[in-house]
Amino acid sequence: NIAAGYFNLGKSLLMDSLNYQRSFTAYNRYRDVYRMVEPETNFRSKDIEYNLAVGSLHLDLYMKNENNTEAGDIAKLSLLKVLEIQPDNHSALLNMGLMYYNQAAFLSQKVDYGIELEKIDVVQENMVKLAKQAEQFIIRVYQQDNKNAKAVQALYYIYRMLLDFPKSDEFKVKC
Repeated sequence: NIAAGYFNLGKSLLMDSLNYQRSFTAYNRYRDVYRMVEPETNFRSKDIEYNLAVGSLHLDLYMKNENNTEAGDIAKLSLLKVLEIQPDNHSALLNMGLMYYNQAAFLSQKVDYGIELEKIDVVQENMVKLAKQAEQFIIRVYQQDNKNAKAVQALYYIYRMLLDFPKSDEFKVKC
């Protein structure tokens, strides 16, 4: 079963060596070999599984080191591929929302006390844009499952960041 070997190689390259390019190549070889035997195969579930693993792993790397923009870009691309295939995928929606929220939080952490007022406005504007992007993903999870603790907590922090205290308080009670 050569195809399964390529799939497993793709996963192990991703998890063990964090080599996205080699992992992606192995995953595509898995698809090519499998299609030789089963030309009509639908790879939807495997594409979701693979891209969700890639996205989650690289998002974690990015969250640990905000300067690792390559990991952030890979995470975003992979999670968007999942959402392209399955627009209501809770894991991909949550991860995308958390990525945007954390980017906004990273911006706020970079603000020094001596920063010029004009720069503060720019930083705040960017933080609001990122928080609103985060909200768009997280709210979709909440609308599908209003008992999802991660979505509720994320919305609480997003609305706090947006200084929308009535909504923030509403989600604080639900946390």
